Amino acid sequence: MSAAASSGIDQWLRSVPVPVWLAMLGGGVLVLMLTSRRRTPKIYARRDTGTRFARALWRAATGAHMDGKLRTDAGWWERGKVDLTPNKKAPRWAYLPRGVRALIRWGSAAGLALWLWGYASAPSITGAVTLVGLAVLVGLIGRNTYRRVKSSRFEARYVLPIHEALAKRVGIEPGTKAAEWVHVPPDFRTNPRAVVMLVVPPQFTGSPQLRQEINTTVAGRLGVNLYDLDIEYNLGSATPHITFGMATAADPRFRVVVDEDQAAGADQPTRRQKGA
Repeated sequence: MSAAASSGIDQWLRSVPVPVWLAMLGGGVLVLMLTSRRRTPKIYARRDTGTRFARALWRAATGAHMDGKLRTDAGWWERGKVDLTPNKKAPRWAYLPRGVRALIRWGSAAGLALWLWGYASAPSITGAVTLVGLAVLVGLIGRNTYRRVKSSRFEARYVLPIHEALAKRVGIEPGTKAAEWVHVPPDFRTNPRAVVMLVVPPQFTGSPQLRQEINTTVAGRLGVNLYDLDIEYNLGSATPHITFGMATAADPRFRVVVDEDQAAGADQPTRRQKGA
């Protein structure tokens, strides 16, 4: 190869920005992931297959966990559903598809390279954009933190008490989280259409005494009057559940029953809920 040709290739290589090289390399890894048929890929850390740096680089580039161990059954593009860790405390990151984890890492690396390139080319503009981005990031983090704290307090006040009182009585498997079967809308007090739902096991039938206990417990934990609730036991559906909605006189599902002992002289009929 002539010196002129070699010089031209060298100049072309130097002219290509770093983000472009990262995008090309990421595209190659993406093609490998798309053509792979393995649902749950595994990376074996053999001593004779390369150095630790090479293994770490491959794991980082392909979205694998840096220690090479599987934490969930997540595939390339399928979200994980089963926790494979011994203590059953896999982080949310482990449930993401491996391809998504790889894209996040490549996007982060490309963003850092782009920021360095921009700072070297136009430091004042890059600095201003960085400050704006940091301000937006701090705002998003603050908003998410506020929502999580508010959600945790709400769950501790309404969801957990119902779970602790009824989980064993209903037959919920040990280790099941409260939010997995007790669903309380945040606006259940202000929204007349809000419905509280308990997802019960398929084998649940519920004797009249147990149903009355469930009704009374839920009403007490929610802080509402039992006779203000419209209760339905939907045990024949694909997902058996119990619903608790606020009953009103205009609700077509609401039934007004006149008690026989007071039918002659009662001023107001008594209310009865479905499933009570």
